[in-house]
Amino acid sequence: MYSMLSRRDVAQSLDLGPEQFFQDTGSPSGVPQEIAGRIISAVLEVISTCRSLSSLLPRVLSHNKVESIPNIDLYLATSNDLERFIRSMPQYFTISGSHVRRGNSFAEDVFNAAIRKRALEIHPSSNVRKGLAAAALGVPNDLFHVLSQTQIIDSMRDCNRVLDPILDQSRRESVVIGLDCEGVNLGERGGCLTLVQISTWDGKAFLFDAFKNPQLLKGNSSLKKILEHNSILKVIHDCKCDTHALHNEFGVILKNVFDTSIAMTTLMEQLNRYRTYRIGFKALLELLGEGAPHRDDDAIKRKMRHTPDIWKSRPLTEEMIYYAASDALCLVPSLYLKLSSMMTPIWQDYFKWACKKTVNNILKYRQQISYHGINAVDREIRLNE
Repeated sequence: MYSMLSRRDVAQSLDLGPEQFFQDTGSPSGVPQEIAGRIISAVLEVISTCRSLSSLLPRVLSHNKVESIPNIDLYLATSNDLERFIRSMPQYFTISGSHVRRGNSFAEDVFNAAIRKRALEIHPSSNVRKGLAAAALGVPNDLFHVLSQTQIIDSMRDCNRVLDPILDQSRRESVVIGLDCEGVNLGERGGCLTLVQISTWDGKAFLFDAFKNPQLLKGNSSLKKILEHNSILKVIHDCKCDTHALHNEFGVILKNVFDTSIAMTTLMEQLNRYRTYRIGFKALLELLGEGAPHRDDDAIKRKMRHTPDIWKSRPLTEEMIYYAASDALCLVPSLYLKLSSMMTPIWQDYFKWACKKTVNNILKYRQQISYHGINAVDREIRLNE
């Protein structure tokens, strides 16, 4: 075993401020950088109930975040390998005698302040400023601006007309779009998806009326191709309900997802926040300095509560169009740029794995979700992991 950390080493690890977690200050010993985040996260969970160095290895290797890593036994073959790795990450762990403890952890107010400060410091590169300027004209919460930038699509001809250029672009370069869905009781038994919203980098929004024309999500449609495209990144907040509805009702398998909810919980782990939680979309936007996604948010939420099947109403009112389009327009490019820029290389692979695993779990437990609802099944999944 390696010698115990000196008092000075321990003190230095405890004195790290949250701003230092926006860069990879440690060098993972013995494991590739791209899998370090998953191992750190697993160890942090395991040491909440088992802190002994001698007992950690089998529990870490059997953890769901680690067990699926290819050839993990090549990197963590012995307890010494795991201890070496833990010691190389002093910003997350301290060792006292034969016990491992979590390093400096931050309270909610300190964490939130660090995230806000960092978000304000992120500036887009020159090649995306044009898109940001277009998206920011009038700000997404300006009703008339949003309506002027939004098209409602209810025919296959129009669907292919607006989306084929995106498919063509994806053959030449990386493409990032915003994605959101509306419907009635999405993720619940008997739920119904009625609208799919896509936003583009240059501030356009397209609302695809799947309630009026379900064929928009079936067969050889460009919308289905984009949602299932492995090279087009879909930025979405909390993808579980939308993933289930798309697959359960239309057979669409959502691929290549950037889930902003998972991105935020990843940042909580990256900054060593003691307790992670799932943040709502409005709270996330406000935390990152984006403001509310639309005006009169409480008013329209009240209407949705009083009229549960509002998203089956046709024609869509200006208020409904505005609400649906605004959510999608907030996702790209600004929110995506801020979240992706704050994640360090060590945590980016963990984030991609978590997004993919979330989608796969929704598809795996599709029948249970259809019967019990997504919240009940999601709790069961997390309890069993």
